[in-house]
Amino acid sequence: MKPATVFINHVFSVIALAAAFHSLSLSAREIPISNPAELKELGSALPGDVVILKDGTWADANISVQKGGSAESPLVIRAETPGGVVFTGNSTLNIRAPYVTADGFLFTGPHDKKEPVGLRSHHGILRNSAIIDCNPENLETPFSWVTFAGENNLVDHCYFTGKDNPNPVISNYSGFCHNAVTACYFKGIPHNRTKYTARIIELWGGSEFDAKWDFNGGYSTVQGNLFDRAGGDGSIIVIKSNGNRVIGNTFLACPGVINMRAGDYNVFQDNIFLGKGVKGTLGIRMSGVGHIVQGNYISGCDEGIIVDYGDYMDKNLTGKYANSFHFATPPIPIPSYTQVKKVTFKDNVLVGNKNADLDLAARYKVGWPRWQTILAPEDNLVENNRIVRPNGGAAVVGTVPGADKDPVIPKLTFLPNKYVGNVIVGGTNSFEPSKDGFKIKTKLPAGWTEANEAANFKPLTPADVGPDWIRSKFL
Repeated sequence: MKPATVFINHVFSVIALAAAFHSLSLSAREIPISNPAELKELGSALPGDVVILKDGTWADANISVQKGGSAESPLVIRAETPGGVVFTGNSTLNIRAPYVTADGFLFTGPHDKKEPVGLRSHHGILRNSAIIDCNPENLETPFSWVTFAGENNLVDHCYFTGKDNPNPVISNYSGFCHNAVTACYFKGIPHNRTKYTARIIELWGGSEFDAKWDFNGGYSTVQGNLFDRAGGDGSIIVIKSNGNRVIGNTFLACPGVINMRAGDYNVFQDNIFLGKGVKGTLGIRMSGVGHIVQGNYISGCDEGIIVDYGDYMDKNLTGKYANSFHFATPPIPIPSYTQVKKVTFKDNVLVGNKNADLDLAARYKVGWPRWQTILAPEDNLVENNRIVRPNGGAAVVGTVPGADKDPVIPKLTFLPNKYVGNVIVGGTNSFEPSKDGFKIKTKLPAGWTEANEAANFKPLTPADVGPDWIRSKFL
């Protein structure tokens, strides 16, 4: 079994469980709860029961689910009507037991403590819910809105908007993997509106940056979500682990990037980036080994796909190298950026981007001399990608290693990358090592339109994601 697919059955089991919740037995017991004082009744709930919270405003409610359900009979906690239970103040929902789903809740307004929602066991689901403007008075106070502190959990058909404080909207604690975020709507998460603005989703692995495949797996899925002007701190999705999948998402005018920051064997497939000419909109930035970047559509962005140089750690070349170390004993050196190797870039379509569509060897000596990013991408496959530039310009760029002839840099050799069957229409290729693998067509086809180019790609809309009730109330 290929490393990138090891975790797929686990994720699919979580999603299948979500569907199963819709077909609970009609004989399941219903437990009504009218106010926070009655939350003690949660202790009497049994597998298969449905706990129904009465519609209204619930201020400073702290819900901690200590007893759950089973695979055959999950426990459900839901609002009387979807969106009818409004949690305000420092309300929190912590699912600390397995096979529990929370359905139809709204968290809104100032919030000054820890994350509103914590999925702290396994096979828990937050669905059909929303978190809106739950920011602390002091915007320096860090917390996520949803955290995975367990495995095989799912956030599905939820809505998030207005986060201003540090820490991602959704994140996992290191060591908690096999989670999923599906069919959610992230709207209006500001890009640098304050200096504290956070990224949208961050996925850690088992041991931060340890490169061992079996030790640092994230094995999580981000699929079918709409990011609408949700740039966060400029890193929309940050991957810091192995074996994750980012598939079929739409990014609409998001000033930021999918940042493959650390980890190996991740999949980035069938995502759609529509920059709409907004400053700072990017596609995918890459470091690491064995990834698949396939079938993505990137249009109207500042840049498309960026392939970084890696960090040379064999010796301190300048006397100023400040490599960081993992907190393990003995310390493990951590590269600033891992060298890109054995990555497949295939069947991507890039249209009408402002700057380079493919930067195949980017950020040479970035951070020098504190970082030693001089390891060129090697042994990668760039195949069957299509680039269209209606206004001309350089479609493919890159820096040849050692081009600056810096005497402190050792003589390094790199395996060649493979370039096969790629096409550039209306643009040029300025990266000499790749020129044989790109066919240049100087003129656009007669009658060409970007709409025709995009016809095979179906971006998600607000009607496809998030809770149904959110559209009537807030959109």
